[in-house]
Amino acid sequence: MKKNIIKGITLLAIPALILGACKKIDVTDGVVEIFNITDSRTNVTFQFVDAVTGEKLDMNGNEDIQIRLGGQNAEDVTDNFGNKNFGSEYGLLSLAIPGYLTPSESNIVEFTLHATANGYLPSSTDIVLFDEGLKSITIPMISTSNAPQDVRLTTDVLSGVSSAGELNANYTLSPGLSNSGTTAEVNILAGTKLMDKNGIGVTGNVDVELAYFDPNGKSTFTSLPGDLTRAPISSGGYVRFNTIGAISLDMFAGTKEVKNFDTPIQMTMSIPSGSQKMDGTDIVAGDNLGIYSYDEENSEWTLESTETVSYNTSTGLLEVTFPMSHLSTWQVAEGEKEPGNLSFNNVTFTANCQDYFLNTTNIEISFWYGMSGHYFPWGYKEVARFSFDSPMKIKTGKTSGPWHWNLFYKWNRKSDTTDVIWGEADYGKNITVDLPESWCVYDIEKFKIKLSTYCPDTPNRLSRPSIPVYAVEEGKFFVPGSEKLLGYMKQGELETSTAVLEKGKKYTLYTIYQFKLVFLTGSLDNFDFGSRLVDGKDIDLSRPLTQKECAYLKG
Repeated sequence: MKKNIIKGITLLAIPALILGACKKIDVTDGVVEIFNITDSRTNVTFQFVDAVTGEKLDMNGNEDIQIRLGGQNAEDVTDNFGNKNFGSEYGLLSLAIPGYLTPSESNIVEFTLHATANGYLPSSTDIVLFDEGLKSITIPMISTSNAPQDVRLTTDVLSGVSSAGELNANYTLSPGLSNSGTTAEVNILAGTKLMDKNGIGVTGNVDVELAYFDPNGKSTFTSLPGDLTRAPISSGGYVRFNTIGAISLDMFAGTKEVKNFDTPIQMTMSIPSGSQKMDGTDIVAGDNLGIYSYDEENSEWTLESTETVSYNTSTGLLEVTFPMSHLSTWQVAEGEKEPGNLSFNNVTFTANCQDYFLNTTNIEISFWYGMSGHYFPWGYKEVARFSFDSPMKIKTGKTSGPWHWNLFYKWNRKSDTTDVIWGEADYGKNITVDLPESWCVYDIEKFKIKLSTYCPDTPNRLSRPSIPVYAVEEGKFFVPGSEKLLGYMKQGELETSTAVLEKGKKYTLYTIYQFKLVFLTGSLDNFDFGSRLVDGKDIDLSRPLTQKECAYLKG
């Protein structure tokens, strides 16, 4: 997907992002109010960050993040104006769920977000929505030049490919050892033909990139495609994976991607000591494990074969060797069939400062699972949605058999990620979270952020947008983790408080228009991010647009 980005203009476009949406005419005053064309009550914003540094991606356009949606409801998902212009600007993306598909427990909305970025491993994230409102999800991506220790990655150039696409000599490649002392090794025999997706042999030098994911590492469960606790499979239904190891192998001959081989190549993956099966017993030589490949086009896993675990006397580790007829992400795993229906836990919040928590986004929630004191990230990280009127619901993915891992819910303040509280639940247990006194902010002042605008040639047509609104303290836009999701502005108004935006400080306010980052406090004419002082009073961003701004936004 080609992104049509005008740097500078995109940065500074102000809040006229509603010019192309549908119009609702109020005949009593001649005002035209602009609403989301999808009549959406559910919006999802994504932020793409470096898995190691936490820095936002695509800040200068170098990563060139590309987005594709797949899965069950992919065709129904749009941008905030009913279009399919999916793309990330400054590491941000906003999507809308149309009103006719408003998610609930009885109408679960599912899709997979596939993202690629220059210098990063591809990412595929399963999104499951079961309640309406504004969601904010962080997606970490792994840099090929600065991968975490539990993801071992190596690159190489394979030469000696004949004009027919055949290797002239045997080829072997392996990344370094992970924290568990494990790795993977690919072996390609001489004479093997390397082919593109159409079965045509590639020629010339071939760039090879092999990544190994340590199953004991925390990065594996956020790096592998989809939700490993409830993964769609090609034979139908869902599987909960107990991943023993995984790899991602990519090969390119110039712009041509190698996808298939006339003779399967061989991959050997070592197994960390102490690895266990779902029943709690140790994996031993002679056990059979499933070999799964990921089909990005259909956003699902396929069971390719079942292979036997062997013992390597040289390394002293167990290992599995399996054939690969095509390239994608592969994993060695146990797969337990799951029922199609989801189960949910209710999380009830209590606090002595409810007014603060009703308006804050300074707290993040992340999901973990594990046993015996070993916890692994599960799914993706969200900004917590607090309500004292009704519990927050979290999907748990009930297993069909007696085996399951409890889920652990971790909350922390964004301003101090070491200040953490934990909650634990299984599929039959709800939890209550007592938010600590130290997290409270008292003597808060509530205020509104308002926005309406118009073009010079239509002064009687006021536009009042419905958009997600972010804030960042003046001068800190490029600081990782400094942004705050204020909420979803509806018909030109958003309520917040001095518990979220600190009194006496200046903030830059911005939103996402299709794949453009739009600074609401800025100006298109003079290249200014802009900012507003928070004094506890309403902030009115309303102003007329210039003809230049209108021409750009209408175009």
